[in-house]
Amino acid sequence: MSRIRSSRRLEAESNRNLEALWPLGKRSPDHKTIAEFRRRNGELLKSVIKRFVKLRVRLGLYGKEPVAIDRSTFKAVNSRERNYSEGKLRERIQRLEVKIEAYLAELEKADREETEAGQEKSAKEIRTIVKELRERKARYQGYAEELEESGEHQKSLADPDSRLMLANGKMDICSNIQTAVDAKYKLIAAFEVANDGNDKNHLTPAAAGGYGGGRAECCGGHGI
Repeated sequence: MSRIRSSRRLEAESNRNLEALWPLGKRSPDHKTIAEFRRRNGELLKSVIKRFVKLRVRLGLYGKEPVAIDRSTFKAVNSRERNYSEGKLRERIQRLEVKIEAYLAELEKADREETEAGQEKSAKEIRTIVKELRERKARYQGYAEELEESGEHQKSLADPDSRLMLANGKMDICSNIQTAVDAKYKLIAAFEVANDGNDKNHLTPAAAGGYGGGRAECCGGHGI
């Protein structure tokens, strides 16, 4: 489906794209149905893909000799705002600490006053704001601890495997897809999903995975 991953966009395509209209019999599933089906049947979908690849092997559609390997960056379903690096988390925690201190000082001033007249915010409003800021700070600190424990340098919330990387000349949240294509009929022999921003150390595993093992996956789990 032309690299379409969004459930909402898949729903739209099911109403206009012939690739979807014909196998669906002109039925259009709701985007929530698509998302739930994909979530609940991930392993079954992988199994279907594996069987399809094995069928292509039996039909002799792979030459199993030369392969072409290239990288593609796929835009993730994750905004830059929901991607956090170590530096970004430090900056946000520090900014929240400054805000909390400022509101606490304002709260102390309000408590000293006999009346809250003239105050921009009441003491109750300030306490609510401080509580929310502390909760946000605790959440960011939790993300920072996760990064430290895992050894990772970034955390994405909506699409956990995606990372901020250079794609088409600009920085975006993407996944790095290494694809090995068989020379006989230009069919995909193997792929590897990585979250590195460059291709270093991926050529050999992709080549090995294409025809027998390695880290690359043959369209869902096994090298050819």
